[in-house]
Amino acid sequence: MNTWQGAWYFAKEEYKRGGWRHLMGVFFIFYLLIFLGKYFADGLRDSEVDPFIGWSMDFLAVGILPLLGLMSSQVKGFYWKSDDYTNRVVGWRILPISNRQIALGRIFLLFMNAIPTTGLFFILFYLMTTQLFNVPLDLVSYLLFVLYWFSYAIAAGVMYTYIEIGYSGKFYFWFCVCIVVLFLGGTILFSHLIQYSMLVRIYELCRDGKGWISLVPFGAAVLAVFVSYRAKAGRIIERDLFR
Repeated sequence: MNTWQGAWYFAKEEYKRGGWRHLMGVFFIFYLLIFLGKYFADGLRDSEVDPFIGWSMDFLAVGILPLLGLMSSQVKGFYWKSDDYTNRVVGWRILPISNRQIALGRIFLLFMNAIPTTGLFFILFYLMTTQLFNVPLDLVSYLLFVLYWFSYAIAAGVMYTYIEIGYSGKFYFWFCVCIVVLFLGGTILFSHLIQYSMLVRIYELCRDGKGWISLVPFGAAVLAVFVSYRAKAGRIIERDLFR
């Protein structure tokens, strides 16, 4: 098998192993809908968002959207003691597949998880806003809004997969803690500076003819996928899995 065929086979097998964990993505979809739907609609309707509500919405969007593509591929156990991620990489290295197939397959797996979960979320989000809260959304503007956030989710997701494969469970744990703190501080600062919600503002920019901003995270996602593939392939070979 060539690299693409091997990566696709690897991704399909790992996707099947997800089992019941695919339901975790559905749980977080409804979690996001409950906390984002009403306040997003209120922000568009009133053109005003309470600062606390604003940064809370942004923190949930920035923090959880990338995880929708990772839920079903999470391992059982604890990062700190058992380091199951490293054990899984050891298992992959034993298989008759190359490091490039593993690296590309992990990216395929991210897309296989992210496309249906984020797709379902944004469809339900659109229906909730327009039908339940009676706030009209321009479809083209909304699709650009979706492109913006999906691209961001992929860019962040491949970063997570690189750390997951390339470093120990302890490092991954502290990396996630630092990311949460960074996201929290960043969304609070952003909300304080603009006195608004980034989530609402992105849609308004797309609606007002500035949908080109969606090309920024899209370009970042394309670059992140390419860089992540090369970095993961090299890291799998270089990493000492038994230290």
